[in-house]
Amino acid sequence: MDCKSNPFHFFERLVGRKDYGLRVGTYRVIADIDSDTKRIMLTLIGLRKNVYQKMR
Repeated sequence: MDCKSNPFHFFERLVGRKDYGLRVGTYRVIADIDSDTKRIMLTLIGLRKNVYQKMR
């Protein structure tokens, strides 16, 4: 299974938000997933320890 065919298998919905997160080692990828157009739009990539502070 790849991310293109089912991104919801890899990404987790962030609590209280519309976007999704993906853990990649010490980094976190924040993305919006549009299932209608089948697009994953990356909005933020950063270290896990401080990426959520940048989202405010």
